[in-house]
Amino acid sequence: MVAHMERQAEERRQRMAERMIERLDQDGDGTVDAEELAARGEGRHGGMLRMMDADWDGAVTEAEFDAARERMEDRRGGRGDHHRGDRRSGHHGMDMPRR
Repeated sequence: MVAHMERQAEERRQRMAERMIERLDQDGDGTVDAEELAARGEGRHGGMLRMMDADWDGAVTEAEFDAARERMEDRRGGRGDHHRGDRRSGHHGMDMPRR
């Protein structure tokens, strides 16, 4: 069951990366760079783009986006969608303190 849930989470991450690239990649090269973000009025995300750019080539690939998203999910304490409901409810249903 856990393996199935992890596989589903991986598939969701992959689809999200694909959609992001499709939406923002204006020149069709399979990457998103700062110019493409700026052209769409999303230049404010340049810092995030630099954080995701693992090879420092100035562009983010689908794999780099996916890896960055996975790191963010791991920092939140695991994978899955437990953050979507009541924000005080933790991964195993434990109450989390209010911020």
